[in-house]
Amino acid sequence: MKFFSFRHSLRFRLIAATILVEAVMLAILIFNSLRLVDAQLQRQWEADRNNIELLISNSVNVDLFERDYAAMESTLQGLLDNQLSVQPILYIEIFDQRNRLFLSAGKDPASFEHVHTRLEQASVDRPLILLKSKIHLAGIEIGTAQFLISLHDSLQFRQTLLKQGVSVAGLEILISLTLLFVIGLWLTRNLDTLSKATRSISKGQYKINLKLSGQDEISQLGQSLTSMSAVIQEHTYEMQQANQKKQQSLEKSQSEHARLQALLKSMQVGIVFENRQQTIDYFNQAFLIIWKLDEQAVNRDMLLADVMQQLSLQLQGPEQMAELVEEVKTADQDEHNFDLQTTGGRTIQLSVYPVQDDQQQFIGRLWIFEDITREKQTSEKLLFLAERDYLTGLYNRRRFQDELERRISSGTRQKTRFALLIFDLDEFKLINDNYGHQTGDAVLIRAASELSNQIRPDAFLSRLGGDEFALISPVDSAQDAETLAQRIIESVATLPLHFAGDQLRITTSIGIALFPQQGNNGEELIANADIAMYAAKQRGKNTYRTFAPDMLDTSKVNSHLTWNERIIDALEQDRFVLHFQEVQNIAQQRPAHYELLIRMIDKEQPEKLIMPGQFIPVAERSGKIMLIDQWVVRQAILLLAEHSHIPALAVNISGRSLDEPALAQLIQQLLQDSEVKPSRLIIELTETAAVSDLADAQRFIEQMHQLGCRVYLDDFGAGFSTFAYLKHIDADCLKFDGQFIVNLGSDHANQIFVKSMVTIAQGLGKKTVAEFVEDAETLSLLEEFGVDMAQGYFIHKPTADIPR
Repeated sequence: MKFFSFRHSLRFRLIAATILVEAVMLAILIFNSLRLVDAQLQRQWEADRNNIELLISNSVNVDLFERDYAAMESTLQGLLDNQLSVQPILYIEIFDQRNRLFLSAGKDPASFEHVHTRLEQASVDRPLILLKSKIHLAGIEIGTAQFLISLHDSLQFRQTLLKQGVSVAGLEILISLTLLFVIGLWLTRNLDTLSKATRSISKGQYKINLKLSGQDEISQLGQSLTSMSAVIQEHTYEMQQANQKKQQSLEKSQSEHARLQALLKSMQVGIVFENRQQTIDYFNQAFLIIWKLDEQAVNRDMLLADVMQQLSLQLQGPEQMAELVEEVKTADQDEHNFDLQTTGGRTIQLSVYPVQDDQQQFIGRLWIFEDITREKQTSEKLLFLAERDYLTGLYNRRRFQDELERRISSGTRQKTRFALLIFDLDEFKLINDNYGHQTGDAVLIRAASELSNQIRPDAFLSRLGGDEFALISPVDSAQDAETLAQRIIESVATLPLHFAGDQLRITTSIGIALFPQQGNNGEELIANADIAMYAAKQRGKNTYRTFAPDMLDTSKVNSHLTWNERIIDALEQDRFVLHFQEVQNIAQQRPAHYELLIRMIDKEQPEKLIMPGQFIPVAERSGKIMLIDQWVVRQAILLLAEHSHIPALAVNISGRSLDEPALAQLIQQLLQDSEVKPSRLIIELTETAAVSDLADAQRFIEQMHQLGCRVYLDDFGAGFSTFAYLKHIDADCLKFDGQFIVNLGSDHANQIFVKSMVTIAQGLGKKTVAEFVEDAETLSLLEEFGVDMAQGYFIHKPTADIPR
């Protein structure tokens, strides 16, 4: 490798060039010397030939003329023996005038190999030459002599001279090579260092420091190379940093581009990018799917207007596409949003966004198409669920309160009047008790349908809960309100109802409060209409009463108003107590958790406990239920913190508290402060409350799950039509309504209902609880049906004693 490198070095080339020139010059010198030697030998050979020819002719001409064989033979032998010429004579033949052999002497030429007839044909290994010459006497040719001579000595001299010349030349070249190599090394001593430095630089090793001796050009070149390498190193580092940043940016850009491509392909929305030439630069597969277009129908560089023309054929109003495109072009710097209705009944949402470059120059538009048919249907359905009563389809309590406030605000501004009618069905509890909740639900549905037919279009009818309804209707006078009330009473009373072979008759009692005469805010109007309804019931039911101040003096109303004060007093004086009832894990036959049941201590008779059925309805109607819910939650978390052996506690939350953000915040704060594990707190919501206020229930359940609390849906199945809403309520457990558990052993229909509810719960991955378990047979059936937990007097009666 080093030799290969040396072969390509400058010093090698200099030495090789010098040796080549010297070799050429010596070759020319040797060639010229040989040429001179050859010329000299040629002249000598010619002279020797002439001398030999003259010698022979002078020696034998007389003998040949006289034909004296003996004298000629003696003469010829003398010539062979004495060898007076430079070139030795090996053989002589004498021919007479008739070319007849007269006499010969010496070795016959036929015994020799490679005999030539011309001097220039001779060589060292073939030196013999056979020559002819004329024999003259007195100027007259008398015969011919043929003689064989050897040029060996002359040729050997020439060869010796050539070898000596070549040897001298080779020695001279060797000496020159040695001297030149030494001189070359010295002269180019710094070139190797420079060469190594340049190779290092070529490999990216710019940190060099050349220290060359001397002040010649090479030394100066080394200093310049050192400085240049430092500059290159600095610039290279900067370039590397810049390239690294560029590479990182490129990789990031490629990664973002790949993610963007994947995102655009996976998105369910159609995307089209239009450039400033109003042609298509990009569209994704979702765009074709949404508009059900073939891939050949749209391509890049196609005019957007042509594509929009195709889309317009699918719209209910084809002209709307041209109108919206014109609107977008007119205000090309604005964002635009449109809802497009297709002939197939779908809703396509179109959003158009201007796109600008880094210099804020307009470069095109982004068109986004989204099929929101299902979302719109779901939104409309959720809006319906959020505002409507699940059973009757009427507006729910929350929507009623919003509408009441809106009408009060509008009436205050416009000086208009309206009437608030609150009414319920008389003795409705007897229907539920005697015929079951399904019958009760059917009665409510029939009554709601009939009531809807009796009101004017601008009236507002809602179900507040249970069998309680509210109606807001514009009126010009009290008489208009009373006429409306009487019409409602008559329609309800004449409603034909047939159940289990019996014909039922229901009546209603209505309370009326007029705005603004009998209340200028919602709370006052509701309270006065509620008082008027109680007055109607006190009057004998199936009638109406318009609020009057003297109604406040009746004992029934006083009792109703007093309950609010008693609830406040119980909260302030700590006269609420909690009882524990075990909820058993059926398979393990041990407590799964305990349900907390609230009781009120009678102020007049402290040893007496007031059941929740007496004060909870009043608390819900007045809004005091939210204070009770907060008190129960505080006590539950305090008990969990003080008694770690209690597995979990379940508390009941009213539907009125679902839209109160303070309750979820309170639960979170109490759990954090007490360091209680959230999963030990179970929130029970009644099915009717959850479905009546579905949006609030969904939000509240999600908040509880985020905290880590479990949520149970209480009284499940009480409204069997609510099964359709179950997919919207993400409860952890379904607590079956007691009406399906009582007499389970003897009621085949209830067994079918319970099995169905268990199958639904298991399919949705939810636990199940059965309440009102009163005997061993019922518990055994529940275990057979796959119910997870049970609760009832057979298992454990509520007690104030803290579980051990």
